[in-house]
Amino acid sequence: MKKTTRMKTTTMMRKIMTTKVGSSEAFCICHQDNLYTFVLRYPRMIHSEFMTHRCLTADTVLTFDLPSGSRWSKYRSYQMTLGDFWDKWENGSTPHATRWGGVRRYDMKGRLNKMRLRSVDESTMEVTHTTITDCWKVGVKPVYKITAGDFSVTCTADHLILTDSGWKELQDIAVGRDKVYCNTRKKCTEPRFDPYKKINGEWVSRWNKKVNPEVSERQGFRCADCGAENKPLEIHHVIPRYENPDLAFDINNVIALCHDCHKLRHSKQGWQGVSQCNVMAVEVDSIEYVGEEEVFDISVSSEYHNFLANGITVHNCFSRNASSSRAIPVAKVIEQVRNDPFIPSNVYMNQSGMVGTVEASEDTYESFKDLWLKAVDNAVAVAESMVALGIHKQHVNRILEPFQYINVIVTATEWENFLHLRLASDAQPEMQDLARAIKGEMDKVGNNIISVYHICGKYVSLPFITQEEVDEHCMNSFSSSEVLINDLMLISSARCARVSYNNHDGSCPDEHKDKKLARRLLDAGHMSPMEHPCIWAGDMRYHKNLYGWESLRCKLGY
Repeated sequence: MKKTTRMKTTTMMRKIMTTKVGSSEAFCICHQDNLYTFVLRYPRMIHSEFMTHRCLTADTVLTFDLPSGSRWSKYRSYQMTLGDFWDKWENGSTPHATRWGGVRRYDMKGRLNKMRLRSVDESTMEVTHTTITDCWKVGVKPVYKITAGDFSVTCTADHLILTDSGWKELQDIAVGRDKVYCNTRKKCTEPRFDPYKKINGEWVSRWNKKVNPEVSERQGFRCADCGAENKPLEIHHVIPRYENPDLAFDINNVIALCHDCHKLRHSKQGWQGVSQCNVMAVEVDSIEYVGEEEVFDISVSSEYHNFLANGITVHNCFSRNASSSRAIPVAKVIEQVRNDPFIPSNVYMNQSGMVGTVEASEDTYESFKDLWLKAVDNAVAVAESMVALGIHKQHVNRILEPFQYINVIVTATEWENFLHLRLASDAQPEMQDLARAIKGEMDKVGNNIISVYHICGKYVSLPFITQEEVDEHCMNSFSSSEVLINDLMLISSARCARVSYNNHDGSCPDEHKDKKLARRLLDAGHMSPMEHPCIWAGDMRYHKNLYGWESLRCKLGY
């Protein structure tokens, strides 16, 4: 009973202390020195903008891998400068003359955000792919050029770059000492002739077709990687033919994959081993001041919020967990949208450019609001019809996303760049509201320490863990300090993971269930909730994306 009362009291305090600006809310649940963990609520429509990168110059080259339709006779990658990408993202395609004598540019966002941008899987250090969710111009800033071997990139001094000793800002990287991770993939100059199509007089493709039914049945007709059903499956050699031709016809050396997973495997493996795509650490040769240039930001969608810029791995500064529309029951989403839909409070009249400057009149806004609410009613009606057909929530809830709010837990040690960008007058109004809510909550918290506990001589940040729970664990635990801290951090991680379906609004916590959930997350490789509980590292350097603090994820070696 004591725990329940304590949790409800905490919830009541939250309702009182939450900083609300416009359609966004912010509530600080952990704070000490430069570390902040917030629970945020804001319109889902601005969610993609929330994960931002530091600033890069317009000549930065982004490398995209072409989709499956590309031919072997052509290059499998496509390069575009960040400046050109922003121009296409904001203004559309190259101007086309119309038959009436005018000029037209076609919208390209739908195509651009499907392009596969090269990124790095930090657990394997292999090149993988992500997609760009937003791109915007920041302004003119001082920039520096960092050179490592054949690679160089120009960016702001606070830009995070992956080094052999973790993530570091450019200004903290030392010439001749630090190494940065660069993309080592080289274009294949050899003829595209496959010498392993036919081995010992037998065609591999014919054998693949012959064993496909048996291998597919062995896997329950599911893709071995993604588990997808009802997709055509293709035979893939686990040990490539070029490595060991003797295993080319060994049924125990093959698996069945869908086309996308098969292609992904080969993008990592390379074409007959000659164009493998990965990263390696290259020693920094020089860092020089270039001057002031116009710089740009992008946001990406992958778990590892990094991408390759001029072949060098760069990163952002936030760890976050967000409620997923796939995880929330349809009935709950429909109820929220019907009773409390998001409605833009600032509406501007149409004009060229990224930012509207002429605010709609009161009468125009009321007409807009009526149309918006009509769209809400239509979306709810469509969602209910889909439910009647038996459609899964992962599809139905997408229809309702423009009118939803999203709950997010975010942990970071650096907020200056985000606040600078999002408090600017040219930022989207809803994003300005979110930035003001976060800034207001920071000012309200001040120097107060929140949910950071001194345990066994170490400072540990534990979201959703109370002082009473810490005291109880310290008093009853016979484990070492390391095990005790890890247990508390795992419990905290599980409670952070529940942001998808639990608002921590007075329910009595169950530590047994929390530990069980945390173990499931670890076994499944779902590591993002482990980025919020942190321990003071005792040094002033980057540990992944946190400065001076080490997350549980980093601590566990992921």
